[in-house]
Amino acid sequence: MSSELLELLNDVLKNLSSEHDVDVRNEGIENTAMRIFRTFAILKFDYQGDPQQLQNSLQSGDRELFYPLLSHILSKLPDLRKRAYLAKFLTPIDVPEEMFADPDIMEKFQQYKDLQEQFKITHKETERIRGTSLQPTELKREVSQLEEEKSQLKTKINKLEQRLKKNENFNELYE
Repeated sequence: MSSELLELLNDVLKNLSSEHDVDVRNEGIENTAMRIFRTFAILKFDYQGDPQQLQNSLQSGDRELFYPLLSHILSKLPDLRKRAYLAKFLTPIDVPEEMFADPDIMEKFQQYKDLQEQFKITHKETERIRGTSLQPTELKREVSQLEEEKSQLKTKINKLEQRLKKNENFNELYE
């Protein structure tokens, strides 16, 4: 049962990030526990234990861990998918303070920060555009509705022309 729950949790996490595209049967439990533990911050899952406690809970199939975690993820799946995507690019990297003494490293780190800011702006703009544009199905529906209206207008015009042709000065009015 515990291995099934662990595989299920991993499959759900795999849906959020390719980092979890791992066969947990072949991965050591220590690595699995650390990988899942690192994900808790991205998921905003409130876990009070340490990696060792998590490892024990994962090995034993502790339902007190699995069920709330699965519920948390599945209830917020679209938002968490977006968070996981953004985390790949916006999670700060840890650079030891003494490394900043090197001007090249300082310059590269500043470039990294600038690229992160550029990514944020681009992502926000993309989200704004996605939110304002119509979906293809909506566009198809609108096109078919406009074609129907066009057809109705042509029919009305033809009927009016037929009625007006009976009028003596039709050609003068028509031009």
